[in-house]
Amino acid sequence: MTQLLLAIHILAGSGLLFALGLEWTVLSRLRRAESGSQVLELAPLLRVGRLVGLPSLILVVAAGLYMAGAEWGWPSWTLVAVMSMLALPPLGAINGIRLQSLTAPAAIDPGELPHDVRARLRQPLFWTSIAIRSALVVGIVVLMAVKPDTLASITLMVGSILVGAALSVPAWIRQDV
Repeated sequence: MTQLLLAIHILAGSGLLFALGLEWTVLSRLRRAESGSQVLELAPLLRVGRLVGLPSLILVVAAGLYMAGAEWGWPSWTLVAVMSMLALPPLGAINGIRLQSLTAPAAIDPGELPHDVRARLRQPLFWTSIAIRSALVVGIVVLMAVKPDTLASITLMVGSILVGAALSVPAWIRQDV
């Protein structure tokens, strides 16, 4: 049973990484979108990301919780990993809700995007959200591989958040691009 759950855990983690990569791609293309039709072309990719990302996250957490209880006895690194995973949905919602609200004007008029919509598509908060979530996932993978003590686990995840925030700095500097 544990081997099957480990396989599910790894495959679901791959699905989560796929969804994050897809979001990076969509965000970079939306940043350059000039027309509603360009935004509408990307909307199905956002749906695929949600359809893959949320179930993958649920499976990763469910399988991980079982293995933590059955196999490892809840060492501190697993608790830090679970707490870090709990940060992913609200950070993802920042982008999901905002992106969904931006596709509505594109559906009404597939022509040139209004300046305010283009500006909202270029907001750096999108990049901060995806960068921090991506860095958290990488940090969680490192936790699983290294299995550090409590202090090192917390330090690693705080460092992951800082790396994610640092990765978004160019978007804050170049807001007008």
